[in-house]
Amino acid sequence: MRNVKRALLVFCSAFLIITIAPVIGYVTSQVVLLDRTGNPIIIHEASSNGIQEAFAYQITLTSYQKADIEFSMSLPKSTTTLKILEKEIYDTNYYLNNSPIYIHGEDFLNLQGAYLRENYPSDSASIYEQGLRYIRFSGGIYESEIVYRPGDYVILVYGSYDQDETKSALSFNLLVKLDGPGDFIDLFLICLGLLILISYGMIITINYIRKIEIPYKKKIKKDKILLIQN
Repeated sequence: MRNVKRALLVFCSAFLIITIAPVIGYVTSQVVLLDRTGNPIIIHEASSNGIQEAFAYQITLTSYQKADIEFSMSLPKSTTTLKILEKEIYDTNYYLNNSPIYIHGEDFLNLQGAYLRENYPSDSASIYEQGLRYIRFSGGIYESEIVYRPGDYVILVYGSYDQDETKSALSFNLLVKLDGPGDFIDLFLICLGLLILISYGMIITINYIRKIEIPYKKKIKKDKILLIQN
């Protein structure tokens, strides 16, 4: 009875691990690096004249890793623009304090439509007065498909008001998410659950074979003794 309970506990634990693996994998599929959706970021109109006044946030992409960005704003008579630069290019332009308007950014995908399945490549995303942009970046684009190029990059945001507007401060929301270890965790837990099932199944099989072999060997030994005595 004790062995039955133990086997039931092991098999239930293994099936539980396999069952929750996709859930844990989904939860850890992305890591939030920056969340300023409820706390808008403030920049000044001068950010369009010199990169040193613009907002900058550095990210690092490893092999086969991508970043998903949500960029939004709601401010009358204003425009904000997002670009993504290689860290070295950003550092050079920062030192010279060049205008970000004339700096070419890396290509990324603008996602739109139902379930964000439609996309078009671009090297910048601009919002006038009000809007939301979904951006996917992995280092580059080739024929509307993402290309994985690991390295250090900088998300750059600058803005300006219409000529008849006297305000100087602009605000926008930004959410940056990076691919997490979800796929690895999912696969690891499934393999762990299967390994537990296979290992314990082998233990049960070996113990069963031993239980059969012991009486059989005893019978053979007894038969040999009887033959010798006769």
